[in-house]
Amino acid sequence: MLGIGLLILSVLLVAFWFFIAFKYPFISVDEWYTKGLVYFKIKELMAAVSIDVHPPLYYLILKAGMKPLSAANIHIDLLFYLKFMSLVPYLIILAVSFTKIKRQYGYLTSGIFSFALISMSTFLIQYLTARMYTWNLLFLFLSFLYFKDVLDRDDKKSWILFSVFTVLGAYTHYYSIFSSLILYLALFGYLFKNKKSSPKKFFASVIGGVIAYLPWLIVLLGQISKPNNPGMGEVSFMFLLKIIRSGMLISNDYLLIGIFTVLMCLAMALVFKDYISERNTENFYLSCGMAMLIGTIIIAFVISILFRPILSERYFIPCIGVFWFALSIYISKLDNKKLVLILICAILLVGCANVDLEFEKINKYYKETLKSYDIIDKINNDDSIIVYEGVNKYIRLNKYLNKIDNYANISLEEIQNGSDEFDNLLKQNKTVYFIGATKSKINETDYNATKVGTIRPCGIYKITRPL
Repeated sequence: MLGIGLLILSVLLVAFWFFIAFKYPFISVDEWYTKGLVYFKIKELMAAVSIDVHPPLYYLILKAGMKPLSAANIHIDLLFYLKFMSLVPYLIILAVSFTKIKRQYGYLTSGIFSFALISMSTFLIQYLTARMYTWNLLFLFLSFLYFKDVLDRDDKKSWILFSVFTVLGAYTHYYSIFSSLILYLALFGYLFKNKKSSPKKFFASVIGGVIAYLPWLIVLLGQISKPNNPGMGEVSFMFLLKIIRSGMLISNDYLLIGIFTVLMCLAMALVFKDYISERNTENFYLSCGMAMLIGTIIIAFVISILFRPILSERYFIPCIGVFWFALSIYISKLDNKKLVLILICAILLVGCANVDLEFEKINKYYKETLKSYDIIDKINNDDSIIVYEGVNKYIRLNKYLNKIDNYANISLEEIQNGSDEFDNLLKQNKTVYFIGATKSKINETDYNATKVGTIRPCGIYKITRPL
């Protein structure tokens, strides 16, 4: 009954999602980029993504979903469509919970997992955000789900599905590569130590995945060579704690950070303890679910220390989802029913608190969006000229500034070195706006720059010639 109740609550939270999507249609920082990019044709889209910091599959999924709607002459608000596409992965996971997970582990596991995956961490807000993280969560989860079938059945179908979802995850977000690497290393050790599989299947999966990823590998190498995204977090003990506790509750309260960090670590320790005590397939599988999160953190931190920072809390959302799947299985297998009841009550309490916190954040984003629309309305007219600092800024805002025919793409460096094109724009009898970084150095040039607004991460500056 508890599991069924949690499943019903999960469905109700999906209904709550629709209420929020219609009542508070916000656009967060990177959604401006997503919405601008989907207007591009596939060739142009791929060219733009190749100079971004993420792989292309998410954007191709969005484009693919738009085609049947267009063919059927169905017109829906583009922003709602993009947000709904972020919910689709959860709907798929919910369907899997009602079917495959329920058959394998029972209603309690499927109920805990379904509820946790929409109420814990930043899951709810991710389903309302037009970005790739929920799709990466889906592919990583499905890869982990069929990883169990590989362990149990060792059949061709399980290996193929496991391999395919691994590759799809890598094409959705690079952190998926880190998580999958941990899984493959664990699988290599387990299979060959226990002699449960022919080496051919394992190496076929590895080689097949590498070959499937080769078309994007050249692009990835080019992205790596570019300057770091300034929004990345720095390696620190506090950032580590934030990642760990973000698996349960998002809060800036240091006491809560400490409490939930301890709880997360305790849950991991108990799962590992069971595997050490009894080295069976099930315990190994649950340990891998925990190891994926730990291993992904370690790899990301090592790369950030040795090369450059690549840290963002939201990048860990997919392996946090796998953590919750493993923990859901673990809780449902506990013999102490009173302890299970206490844990479920705690999950309900934390989940409800988290949804409330997320709702406050959504309301804040909605108010910021209204301010952004107001800024756009003030400059979006025939009397304006827009100068974009780079393709990224152009993709984000060009479709919103649709009443402005006169625009250019000029880098800050060109302006600092003396740009004839920029000077010619200023000579026209129109207002020139420069769209650059939130804290752009356009103020340090010889031109008069007045900041008129911020649409994160873009700063909008009114430019005039010096007297």
